Amino acid sequence: MPEIAAIVTAVTAVAGTAVQVTNAKSAEKAAKRRAAIEKARRDSKLRRETRRRQASLFNTAAGTGLTGTSALGGGSQSLDTSLDSSLAFSFEQDAATQESISASTSATIGSSLSSGISTLAGAGKDLHDTGFFDKFK
Repeated sequence: MPEIAAIVTAVTAVAGTAVQVTNAKSAEKAAKRRAAIEKARRDSKLRRETRRRQASLFNTAAGTGLTGTSALGGGSQSLDTSLDSSLAFSFEQDAATQESISASTSATIGSSLSSGISTLAGAGKDLHDTGFFDKFK
């Protein structure tokens, strides 16, 4: 009954490969969600810090009687520009992270498929060696 063992091996290889691919895709989605949440936290922190610095700038200006001066406007604009740059960097960093996650998942899936195909080919060879396919000639 070596034919049965080879058939079981082939079915197991296909099922195992399917499970591995499904797990890799699920892990990719979870990793991308975690990365998106982390980006949102970073961006929120950047915005809060910028608003805090602007409030401090306005409070200092009001305390010293410098409200309405170009220095106050320039300082506030500088903080906005800094925030924009930081958010742009955060966006690029997130894009790189998302791409890295996708590449890692693709490599995992490729490895799983390669292993599954190799096992399936071995099972096919075992079936051939038993003369199983001769029945269909």
